[in-house]
Amino acid sequence: MFLCVRSLGFIRPFIDSSSKVRLCHTEVWTFNLRTSAREDHDGKDGWKHRKQGVKRLLHMRRPAVVLAQEARLDMINDLVGGGTDDFDDDEAPYLYVGECRDGDGNGELCPVFYDSEILEHHGSGTIWLSESPSEKGSLSWDAKCPRVATWAWLRRRGKADSPTMAFVSTHFDHVGVEARRQS
Repeated sequence: MFLCVRSLGFIRPFIDSSSKVRLCHTEVWTFNLRTSAREDHDGKDGWKHRKQGVKRLLHMRRPAVVLAQEARLDMINDLVGGGTDDFDDDEAPYLYVGECRDGDGNGELCPVFYDSEILEHHGSGTIWLSESPSEKGSLSWDAKCPRVATWAWLRRRGKADSPTMAFVSTHFDHVGVEARRQS
């Protein structure tokens, strides 16, 4: 399931060289990819059966930003080739930022994917939703597992006067009521 949001920050008039006003819009999605860690239990709903459809959907609609949840590095590599441009000419060259929630490089991420042809990266980071937000893999309150929030500052490529926008991707704990409240 995904949610598509039109980012109001990019809906503004731009004046081109011929003094015509045109409006631009940018699609921003939030998308729970559903982890590949349960592949043996998911059967026909497993990542290996869904990944081509997800990739087709991303490249057919070509959102500028995707705020993802439950992504693992194998899934990211399936979608964007580890952040490198391995797409056909008509596909978007998505890059991403984010860190694994467990702090060991093997867990889930809440990455921010962005289309590097239309957006420039101007900083990013990951914090842990805990009492020690800079401690990788930290767990607090009644959370079942570590949770993160990944943020990215992005701006329209080649438009120095365009606003730099902050995008945040996170996934709250599914068990801990206090952890959700504190996050």
